[in-house]
Amino acid sequence: MRDNAQSFKLKIRYLAILLLGLAAGSYLNFHSPAKTLVAKVVTLQSRGFAFQVLTESPSVSGVMTEQAIPLTGTELSLPAETPVVSGMVIDYRMPVTVSVDDGGQRNFASTTAGTVEEFLNKFQITLGPKDEVTPDLSSTVYQGMRVRIVRVAVAEEERTEPVDFTTVYEHDPGALYGSEVVVRDGSTGEKRVKYSVRYRNGQEVSRKILASNVTKEPTSRIVRRGSRIEVETQESGRASWYVYKGCLCAAHPYFPKGSWLRVTALSTGKSIIVRVNDRGPDQAVHPGRILDLDAAAFKQLATLGTGTIEVKVEKLISGE
Repeated sequence: MRDNAQSFKLKIRYLAILLLGLAAGSYLNFHSPAKTLVAKVVTLQSRGFAFQVLTESPSVSGVMTEQAIPLTGTELSLPAETPVVSGMVIDYRMPVTVSVDDGGQRNFASTTAGTVEEFLNKFQITLGPKDEVTPDLSSTVYQGMRVRIVRVAVAEEERTEPVDFTTVYEHDPGALYGSEVVVRDGSTGEKRVKYSVRYRNGQEVSRKILASNVTKEPTSRIVRRGSRIEVETQESGRASWYVYKGCLCAAHPYFPKGSWLRVTALSTGKSIIVRVNDRGPDQAVHPGRILDLDAAAFKQLATLGTGTIEVKVEKLISGE
């Protein structure tokens, strides 16, 4: 009986101690100051742009989540679980779509590269020493960028080419003007030519001769021309001019086309021989004009500013 009483007193004592501890803990918890969270300054940068943020996140992944930057596909300069400290710099690159025109072939690619050079290296696109890239290799990659690569090549090429023959004219005073006799036919020669050829995307854009060597000389063609003048008929009047073919030719109202005419400027005595290849002038409009000289022929007799000149026109007997 006595033992039971002592046991009961001991239990009451333990219970009092427990209640006192709970009360003291509640008091201290209620009256102690709240734990202060420290914000950290972090710099975020991507493809040349940078900005600072305040964060209470414990890790790099938390900072990215706070800034609504997806972790999937994004390239980070630090592991996602890295603890955040004030002053930290986090470089990140979200994937962007870039189009590439390579030698005329266009493709699209998703990339986290920072510059054009890094992009080309990532996709193992090798450049030749003369290839042209736009924009330049140091340019920052951005969404929708178009990278153009022109493949430039320079090659040496050697080939055989013909050498044209020349025509040598000999005068035959015994044959009528306009006659021609081929004394000897000409033949082409040959030459070896070395070129430096420049290509852009496989298309030739220029070539430069590096060396040329004649391997076979051409043979000149010899033609004997009649130079004897015999006049069939003649007339006098005014000659005008017009821009036609830039040749020693003229328009006449009625002489047959192909006729040879000797035209003499009466004021100077200068003469030229022209061939009729057109009709004119209209004598109903200009009754005093008997000939329309091509401007190239008229300039051999007078200046174009003269307008018209007095001429003697002799139709020659042709040896043709």
